[in-house]
Amino acid sequence: MKTEVFDALHPFSLITDEHGGITAVGRSLKKLCPDLGSHLTVWDAFEVIQPRFISLTGSPKHLIGEVVVLKQHGEMDVRLQGQIVEIESQPPRFIFAL
Repeated sequence: MKTEVFDALHPFSLITDEHGGITAVGRSLKKLCPDLGSHLTVWDAFEVIQPRFISLTGSPKHLIGEVVVLKQHGEMDVRLQGQIVEIESQPPRFIFAL
């Protein structure tokens, strides 16, 4: 799917690699959280509010099928709710569809 189409359908999405490293940020989320980028992992940028009692390292694969609530670290009180979907690619990637 082309980037423009994906951004139009999912403007608040995050795409990560198999280790949780952020590889792409939806255009609306980028405006809301301009510091998000490829130098961060999703675990560095956000606190997982729900589900509780999960490991905050490595692959987001263990969160597939769960409703996920993320809160951005830092001064802004940005909270995002959505689900994680695995993209079948090599290497595997994950979309936080928020």
